[in-house]
Amino acid sequence: MIVGILAGVLGAPLVFLFFALCFGRPADRGGRLASWTRPLGEARAQAVATLGPVGGFVLFFGAGIFLSTAAGLALGEALALIEGPVDWPVFHWVERIHEPNWAHVMNVVGQVGNIPQTRGFGVVAAVGLMLLAPSRRWVPPVLIGSVIVVQKYAQAGLAKIVDRGHPPTTLGTYPSGGCVRTVVIYGSVVFLVLAYTRAGRRWQGLGWALIATLAFVEGYSRTYLNKHWVTDVLGGWAVGVMLLGVAVFAGRALLPAGTGQGPDQDAERTQPPAVSNSSTAVTASSGVQAEVSSTRSASSGSS
Repeated sequence: MIVGILAGVLGAPLVFLFFALCFGRPADRGGRLASWTRPLGEARAQAVATLGPVGGFVLFFGAGIFLSTAAGLALGEALALIEGPVDWPVFHWVERIHEPNWAHVMNVVGQVGNIPQTRGFGVVAAVGLMLLAPSRRWVPPVLIGSVIVVQKYAQAGLAKIVDRGHPPTTLGTYPSGGCVRTVVIYGSVVFLVLAYTRAGRRWQGLGWALIATLAFVEGYSRTYLNKHWVTDVLGGWAVGVMLLGVAVFAGRALLPAGTGQGPDQDAERTQPPAVSNSSTAVTASSGVQAEVSSTRSASSGSS
C-alpha cells in the first residue's frame, strides 16, 4: 500500500524536475534534431508563403492527424497483445494495495482530465489568449477549437477500431481519454502562452514540465482507481504527445513572426547572418581601396 502511494507522491515532483531540466536546456541548433527538423520547417514556411497561414495549418494539421491516428492504431493493437502479462498483474496488484482515503484523493485529482474540465479550460483559455495575442486574435480559438474537435473524434475512432475491451471495474478502454485530453488540450494552451510571451528556455522548460506532471498525475489516478488498463494509460500518453506535436508544428504556421514562433523563424536560421555579409563586403571594399591606392602611389613614383 505504501509503495503505491509513494509512487504518486514522489513521482509527480520527479517527473516535473526531469522535464524541466530536459526542456530547459539551451537548444542545440547544430545537432541531429535540428538537421532533420529544418527541412520540415522550410516546408511549412513554403506552404505558408504559397497557401497562407490557414492553408499551411490545414495542410500540416490534416497530414499530421492522419499519421498520428495510423500510429495510434498500430500501437493499440500491439498493447492489446500484452494484456495478459502486463495489464492483469498490475490490475490485481492495485486491488491488493487499494487504500480508500487515497482513492478518494485520486478521484478528486483525476478530474483534471475529465471532459468538462479540459474543454471548459480550453474555451476559457482561448478567450483569454485572444486578449494576449499581439495580432491575429482568431488564432487561439481556431487552434484550441481544432484540437478539442480532433481529439474527440480521433480518440473515439481509435477506441472503436482497436476495440480491446476494458477492465472488469469500468468501461475505460484504449486510449485513456483523460490522458489524451490532458496532454493535447492543456499542452496547446501552454504552447500559445509560451509563444505570445516569447518565453525563454527556462520558462519553456517549466511550462512543458507542468504538462508532463499533469499527464503523470492523470495516468497514475486512472491506474490506481483501476479505471483503465495500465497500457491504456501508456497509449493515452503516446497518442496525446503525437497529437500535441502535430498541433504545435502546424500551429506555428498560424502565428505571426513577432511572436518568435512564426513560420519564418526556420527560414531565417537557414540564411547567413546579415552582419557577416556586411562585414565581408566592408572588408572586401577596404581591400580594393587599398589596392587602388598602392597602384596610384606606384604610378606617381614612376612618373
